[in-house]
Amino acid sequence: MARADTTDTPKSEIDDLSAQIATLKKDVSSLTKTLGELGVNSKNAAINGARRKAHDAYDAGEAQFNAARDQAERAGQYAADTVRAQPATSMAVAVGVGFMLGMLTSRR
Repeated sequence: MARADTTDTPKSEIDDLSAQIATLKKDVSSLTKTLGELGVNSKNAAINGARRKAHDAYDAGEAQFNAARDQAERAGQYAADTVRAQPATSMAVAVGVGFMLGMLTSRR
């Protein structure tokens, strides 16, 4: 019985392998490009997230500053109103506090 020749010639095998290698090179190049784009997108997302958090922190700090300033203004206004309403008592308290601070800070 005669056998049919089902094997490729070495030349066609080399051509087939060359084509497969070329395809693999294209796939690797495509994967490299995709990973690079993914890295850039991840970097941009991280930068945008950090900017948002910094902006939120700035806004929160500004709100806290404004609240503290308003409270200090109210306390100052309250002190001024108290001094106007009771000047003698306010003067006595100021003298007493000054005397106490003088005693505490003296070098005896």
